[in-house]
Amino acid sequence: MMNCSIDAQSKDRGNVVTLLQELSLRMERLLNHGESGCVDLGRAHLNVSRRRQLREALGRGKVSAVTSALGMIRIEETAIGGVWWISHHDRQGNLLVELIEIARYPSILEAQTQDIRRGLRQLADLSDAPPAPLPGNLSWRLQALGLEAAQPLSNVSG
Repeated sequence: MMNCSIDAQSKDRGNVVTLLQELSLRMERLLNHGESGCVDLGRAHLNVSRRRQLREALGRGKVSAVTSALGMIRIEETAIGGVWWISHHDRQGNLLVELIEIARYPSILEAQTQDIRRGLRQLADLSDAPPAPLPGNLSWRLQALGLEAAQPLSNVSG
C-alpha cells in the first residue's frame, strides 16, 4: 500500500504552489529512485477554489479509468506525465478520498498476485477444454491455410 501524505508546510499554508512543489519533489523521487507516492488532498485542507486551481494547473491527460470496488473509483491522468488524480466515492456517489498519485501507473490498477494466480488457473482450464466451434467461414479459411480448425492452440506447432 502506498503511503499518502502531505507535508506540514503544505497543510499549514494550503497553497497550490506549495503542493505543486511537493509533487515535483515526488516526481524526482520516482525518476531517481523508482519511488511512487501520493498526496491526500483531504489532508491538504484545500477549499473548493484552491482545489479547482490545482486541477487547472495540472490539466487533463488522455487516459482515464473507472473501477467499481466498494463504490466508484475514478482515475484520471493529468496533463503532467506520471501524475494521476484519483477520486474514491462510496456506493451513493459521495466523495470519500481524493488523491494525487505520482507513479508510472496508478497502483489501484495493478493486478494483485492472487488475482494473477486465479487468472492462470482460468487460462489453464480454458486451454484444457475442447475448442469452441468456429464460424463456417473462419473454419474454411483455416482449412485453406492447412490448419485444422478443431485443433487446440497448444497443439499447433509454428
